[in-house]
Amino acid sequence: MNASTISENDSGFLTTAENQSLASTEFVDVRHVYTSHNGFCSVYRAQRGGRWWALKTLKPDVTTDPMAVAMLEKECDIASRFNHRNIARTEGLEDVPGVGKCIVTEWVEGSTLRQRIGERTLNIDIIKQIITQLCDALGHIHECQIVHRDLKPENIMITTDGNHVKLIDMGSADGEIYATVKLNHGTRNYAAPEQLSDHSHVDSSADLWALGCIARELAKTLPWWQRVRLSRIARRCTHKEPRRRCSLKWVKTEVNRSIFTTRRKIMCLTAMLAVAMICLVCSAPATYKGLTNNIWNVISSPDVPQPQAVDLGLSVKWADRNVDATAPEDFGSYFAYGDLKPKVRYTQSTQRWYDSGKWSGPVDGEDLMPQCDVARVKWDGNWRMPTYDELMELITKCRWQWTRQGGTAGYRVTGPSGQSIFLPAAGLNKGIIPEQVGTAGFYLTSTSKPQVPGDAMEVDFYSDGRIWHFGTSGSFGMAVRPVRDSIAFNTTSGKRSQRTI
Repeated sequence: MNASTISENDSGFLTTAENQSLASTEFVDVRHVYTSHNGFCSVYRAQRGGRWWALKTLKPDVTTDPMAVAMLEKECDIASRFNHRNIARTEGLEDVPGVGKCIVTEWVEGSTLRQRIGERTLNIDIIKQIITQLCDALGHIHECQIVHRDLKPENIMITTDGNHVKLIDMGSADGEIYATVKLNHGTRNYAAPEQLSDHSHVDSSADLWALGCIARELAKTLPWWQRVRLSRIARRCTHKEPRRRCSLKWVKTEVNRSIFTTRRKIMCLTAMLAVAMICLVCSAPATYKGLTNNIWNVISSPDVPQPQAVDLGLSVKWADRNVDATAPEDFGSYFAYGDLKPKVRYTQSTQRWYDSGKWSGPVDGEDLMPQCDVARVKWDGNWRMPTYDELMELITKCRWQWTRQGGTAGYRVTGPSGQSIFLPAAGLNKGIIPEQVGTAGFYLTSTSKPQVPGDAMEVDFYSDGRIWHFGTSGSFGMAVRPVRDSIAFNTTSGKRSQRTI
């Protein structure tokens, strides 16, 4: 393309002047993009009139084959009948210099559904849109009394802008009005049983079979709890008897049906009550206590008495209870690293700083920002989460004794001053139900683990006397025991002063 010049009119709007006319009827910048290995066509991309086009032509070794020429002409005639936003638009059959006789269609900027499945970039909302638009495109094709006969992920384009469907390649399409090239076509993994028989009649229900195969393949890209609906669609579409396959209208209705129906709400509530009863009957009392306390704190704002600061003779004073605890022996709530509220489920997918598996929170030994410190936010500004060094000081300079207080197992930690605090064995939460409650305690710090993004420093202790300190996943739910500085800020003088808080 020749160099362009930029001019400015009276309004100040910049325009580009091209030496080449945008109204040119000739194709330029013709580039080969694809050749079919099993078929008889090649595809080129070319520019005309300021836009890109796809040129589908015969491979050089079959350009004089009457059967191949008839199939190309038939495909163009069929594709030209369609006028739908989800079907690539066909302009006609033209002789392009240097290429030959070509079917001219719009160029779709995007990737095939096969590529998107391989990239695993689809979610339930995009898949619902794809299936809905496929139904619309097939509905238009069937209204024109045509059967596509080769619906598969390779023939479905997904646009870069908006993830819209563009159905391509009508090389296998056929209809009752055509008398030539009456051959059974299709791809084995997506072809209906009747397509594999030489004497069976193939109608629009064959496209339903292929749609069901695609739905089953898309379901495998989703988490197990989102697969049920697509699996049901796949089963209904792939019935061996064509007359018993579902309709496109049913597929559209089913894939877009709200999951929050009254019936499903009742079923979910019943399942939750059943899980609660199982936990009540089968779990240890301590585990049940940890689960119910945390769930109660999730759905309510607990009225927690004012905590007391205990001077153990260390660099900071320690609170006498955990965050959200109503008494020293109460577990309180479980918190993931940087979270300000307890959760029902503690996994990487519910962690605030995980996005597509990438960690965006503190790293390399950094501490939490004040606005992400649950102790600072829930209690007054003098309280905060302990750092890793402060928790290490608690381990190395204090005496730890396994005991019970108020019926709860845990460690009594006595400092150099002779005063002590009680750390209940609250366990930790890696999902929904807490683990190791009554036999171990896991307490979170504000410090991230160096060189391991996504991990936080913590201390865990066990009834057999083991007291460990290392990093663990920041998505796990753990107890938090706050501290407050012994050195307070004097707001009158603007200087730090040593005083008892």
